[in-house]
Amino acid sequence: IGTWFWDITSDAVATDPALEKAFGLKSNGSRGGRKLEELVRSVHPEDQPALEDAIEAAIARGGQYVHQYRIRSTQGDWRWVEARGWVNLDATGVAQTFPGVLVDIDDRRQAEHARDRAEALLSTFVEAVPGVVYAKDRAGRLLIGNQGATNLIGRPPNEYLGLTDPQLLDNQMQGEAVMAADARIMASGQIEQLEEEINFPDGKRAFWLSTKAPLRDAQGEVIGLIGASLDITDRKAVEASHREIEERYRLAALATSDAIWDWRMADGHVVWNEAL
Repeated sequence: IGTWFWDITSDAVATDPALEKAFGLKSNGSRGGRKLEELVRSVHPEDQPALEDAIEAAIARGGQYVHQYRIRSTQGDWRWVEARGWVNLDATGVAQTFPGVLVDIDDRRQAEHARDRAEALLSTFVEAVPGVVYAKDRAGRLLIGNQGATNLIGRPPNEYLGLTDPQLLDNQMQGEAVMAADARIMASGQIEQLEEEINFPDGKRAFWLSTKAPLRDAQGEVIGLIGASLDITDRKAVEASHREIEERYRLAALATSDAIWDWRMADGHVVWNEAL
C-alpha cells in the first residue's frame, strides 16, 4: 500500500501517493523532503516507541528491516501494517539509504488475534476439565495433554507428546488395549464411552471412565482422536463393596428359616425372603 525511500544522511523521506494516503498525510508534491519524524507521528501513539527502536536497530546493523505497527485509515480506524525495508551501508558501515514498502496486514492480524483467543480459551477449558484430557493423531501419538494427563503419566509434556500409550505405560498390555480401543473408535467414526484400567506410575491400580470421539479435519476426515477420562477407582471400590454386602445378605437370607422382610415405608415397597 505504499513505498518510501529515506536518504538517511539528509533525513529526507520520499513517499509515493499510496503511502501518503495510508498515513493520512497531505501530498507535498515533490515526493521528497519529508522528515522521518512526520511519518512516525502518524503511527499509533502506543506503537511509536517500538517503531523508533526498530528503526534505530536497523540503521545500526544494516540489512533487512521488518516491523509491524498501526496507522489510521481514511475511515478513521487504526489498521495494522507491516513495513519491510533494507538499510544500505557504505564501506565504513554507516547507514546511507533506507528504501522500503508498506503492506496491509490488518486482516491477517485480526485472524491471528481470533486464533490466539480461541487457543487461549481452549487451553483454559482443557485445564479446567476434571480428569485427563488429551488428543492423539491417527497413529496414536499424543498431541496435547492437560495437567491431569501429566500427573497420570508422571512426566512433563515435552517428554510425552509424540509418544503412544505402549511407549508411556509400564504395563504394555494396558497400553495396547488403549490403542486398540482408540483405533476402533477412529475406524468407526463414532463416539464411545468405555471403562479402562490404567495404573499410575507408583503402581496404584486405577479405573478410568473414558469418553472418546474421532478428531476430524476441515473436510470431515478422521485424523485422530480426542478424549477425556475420569478416575472412577473410588466409585468402583464402593460399587464392589455394595455388591459384596448384597451378596452376603442374599446368602444369609437363603441360609435361615426365619422370616426376613424389609419394608420401605416411604412408598410401601416390601422385600421378603423365601421363608416369609
